[in-house]
Amino acid sequence: MKVFVTGVAGQLGHDVMNELAGRGYEGVGSDIKEEYSGIKDGTPVESMPYVPMDITDQASVEKVLTEVKPDVVVHCAAWTAVDLAEDEDK
Repeated sequence: MKVFVTGVAGQLGHDVMNELAGRGYEGVGSDIKEEYSGIKDGTPVESMPYVPMDITDQASVEKVLTEVKPDVVVHCAAWTAVDLAEDEDK
């Protein structure tokens, strides 16, 4: 089963990818940066497939999902700057 995970540069996405690897699933990670920018701790997420994607760009999301063809999507991406997020107008 191919599982596509957003937000792999964050703690939750990082841990989900490592859990998938440990259970034998095919994980494909994504985040907004061109290359994986999460913690470098020697765990499987560092070497698993990675695709850059901006979840706020519908065309980007559609393109990536069409290319990756996942069986499941696990959405872990988030804006964690809570105060800034609450003050943002859009």
